[in-house]
Amino acid sequence: MREGATTAVVITIDAVAIAEIGSIGNDYLAQVRGELSKGLGIDPACVLINASHCHGVVCTNVAERTVDAVRQALEAMVPVHVGVGSGHEDGIMENRRLVLKSGRVADVRRAYSLPADDEIESVGPIDPEIGILRLDRVDGTTLAVVHHFACHPIQGVPGGGNTADLAGFSCRTIEQAIELAPGEKAMAFFLQGCCADINPILYRDTANPPDAETLGVRLGLSTLQGLAGVKCSDDPRLRVIQRTVRLPRAD
Repeated sequence: MREGATTAVVITIDAVAIAEIGSIGNDYLAQVRGELSKGLGIDPACVLINASHCHGVVCTNVAERTVDAVRQALEAMVPVHVGVGSGHEDGIMENRRLVLKSGRVADVRRAYSLPADDEIESVGPIDPEIGILRLDRVDGTTLAVVHHFACHPIQGVPGGGNTADLAGFSCRTIEQAIELAPGEKAMAFFLQGCCADINPILYRDTANPPDAETLGVRLGLSTLQGLAGVKCSDDPRLRVIQRTVRLPRAD
């Protein structure tokens, strides 16, 4: 996105994390921001990079491909009208933290045994809001949809193949639905929210193999429902605000 001298870049990566854990090295952010600044004149403070937290395998040249994707996007930029809104989805995720009547907290993970139902006092919260950013071309057709949602994409697919998990299926659902309209072709992007202890629903279901497609399609459909209510305007203002929020760790 560009307005005047300000260029803002939003990058989504299908990876468990940016640096620290996973296969993306600790030098990734500095390398990408450095190359975008040197080669394309983009202020590093205007580059947002978000990992979906899926557990798929990342390509070895992810930094080079990231820079190339931004370069292609800059070359293909067109004027747009922008709108923001929200959707709602509360049926594809659950909090994995269980507060027991004894006062103890249990964690729902595949390797842990679960407490009996009558021992559970309450379950932790979820965030059902889908944040939506809509970018329309000046002719009214949709160019891109960015949706922001909080849930760990850790279902995988039957057979254990490499996958972008529910984020990938959600994006594909949005893109395919928009392409049904004559002359429309759009890109969809997923931004991970504060997923914390929010897991896919029925994460411990032993009767069926984990499959992210069902949940991802539902998230995509819920995003499309919210998208229908988002109206775009031709307001040209673009501002980048950078803020560091320090959160205390739980004991």
